Order: sequence, then C-alpha cells, then structure tokens
Amino acid sequence: MRAREIDAIIKEQTEAFFKQEGFKYVKKSIGYVKKTKDYHISYGFVHCEYHPEYHYEIVLFVQLREVEEIFGKIDGFGILGNTFVFELSYFLDIEYWFNYNPKWSIRTEEDIPAFSKALIDAYKQYVKDFIPFITQPQNMLNFLLEQIASDKIYTNVNVWMRALILLKILDDPRLSEKYAEFKEKLKAYDDNDQITYGKQMDNVVAGNW
Repeated sequence: MRAREIDAIIKEQTEAFFKQEGFKYVKKSIGYVKKTKDYHISYGFVHCEYHPEYHYEIVLFVQLREVEEIFGKIDGFGILGNTFVFELSYFLDIEYWFNYNPKWSIRTEEDIPAFSKALIDAYKQYVKDFIPFITQPQNMLNFLLEQIASDKIYTNVNVWMRALILLKILDDPRLSEKYAEFKEKLKAYDDNDQITYGKQMDNVVAGNW
C-alpha cells in the first residue's frame, strides 16, 4: 500500500467522529484541523516509510495565533508556525515523552483499523480536555517555562522566543529575568545566531513588531 491509500482509509474510518467534535479533515495537514480566532489545532498523524511498511504516529500541533503572528513579524518570514508540537507520548509518560512516541506498523489494510481506533481513543482520553487547557496563553507559558527549565535539547531558541512573546503579551513580571536568562543561554550558539536571535529577543522585549 501507498501512504496516500492508508491515509484515505484512516480518514474513512475516523472522519465521522472528528466531524462531530468540530474538526475538518485537511489533506495537506496532518489530518484533522480546528480553528478559532485565537488558536489553530491540528490533530492527526505523521508517518515514516520502511518499505514495504509504514510507521504511523499520533501528534497534536498547537498554534496560538497571536503568538505566531508576532513571531512571524519578529523573524521576518511572516509564517504562522506551531507554538508547540505534542506527541502522544507526552500524555503517556511526561518524564520521558520526547522522541518516544508510540508507532503503529501498517503494511496491509488489515493493520489500519487498530491505528484508527487509537487515534480516536487518544483524543477521547487525553486530547479533548487538553486542548481548552493548553490554548490558554498562561497555561502555554507555564508549560514552556517548565520545559525550558528542564534543559532538554528540544527547548531551543524557538521555544525561548515563544515564551518571551507570551511573557510580553501577558505583561508577566518575569519578563526581564527570563530575557536575561535566555540571552545567557544564547551564548552557546555561534556568533551569527547570537546576533540574529539576540536582536529578535530585544525586539520582543521592546514590543517592536
């Protein structure tokens, strides 16, 4: 089977449920999308090909619109990205979740229903109630700061920038403290990146966007 054939069957098996939950299937996305004026949620799946089988994983993309609009102006590209990407493993083992996402091996059509069921079950059990929580800016900020404090490798400058933006728009008194902390972390980057990202941080703190 080809990935597009697998995706079509997953859609066929899950679309009715997610439509009831207010999602729309978007072929060019990772699956299901829900938009409001404040956020853009993408919930679905990604895959890797290991011919003749595919490994499918469940993921949740969260975009806080105001944060990403500011980030797009600050970095000059104007692209609305994701404020954070949550793998299913985040909900299963928060201590060791990153890069340990469960995988479903799909080779034939008979393998697909198990993944489709998991996609729906994970949404019901974890994601449905998590979305209204994590799309609150203060909750997203607290989450990002917790991750940054853990010093995990994925808490890079892109995460620092989004945390700074949230600190700024929420008028959080920790802004100056975190700005200094992130500037210190930036010293581990090469000279060009220090200049580029340092200027971006300066602009966030000054509100220049």
